[in-house]
Amino acid sequence: VQNPRKIFDTVSDNGAADVILGALGLEAVDAVIADLGLASTRVVGGTAALQRRTIHDAGTRTLPEAGGLLASNNTLHESAAFDPAYTTATSAADINAVLRAIWTDEAASPRSCQKMRMLLAQQIWPHRIRSGFPFADVVVAGQTGTIGPIRNEAAVVEIPGAAPVAVSVFT
Repeated sequence: VQNPRKIFDTVSDNGAADVILGALGLEAVDAVIADLGLASTRVVGGTAALQRRTIHDAGTRTLPEAGGLLASNNTLHESAAFDPAYTTATSAADINAVLRAIWTDEAASPRSCQKMRMLLAQQIWPHRIRSGFPFADVVVAGQTGTIGPIRNEAAVVEIPGAAPVAVSVFT
């Protein structure tokens, strides 16, 4: 499926998010969360902290070992790293509010919001929300959120002749 606005594919990852969080700091991130009125969103640290917590809670030495234990269907292992009461968390409603703010130029300057929309439209992974809209004239601009057992995605679906719709799927 070709996106007429697509210039290149983009892959974001947790490491890139950690670099941005490190550059901005939690205080700046908290200010944006407050400015956007995201009542269900909390950032307590990046993925490096999450990975350390996962290894600790699993009682292993490495992340692959911890991931293997947590993914086991034979044994139940829990980790505070994936409990929204203790870790970075948000809601589908808050993520949709962020997408709405980006699409209405309220999240940042119009130029910055346009750049965000363009980057989100470059998402390389076609197997999640994009797979539900396999039409060349439909634009799906989204972001996956995958870490450990968490598989989330949020996107704006633009169908010709219709208002853009924000969709978030959290599993």
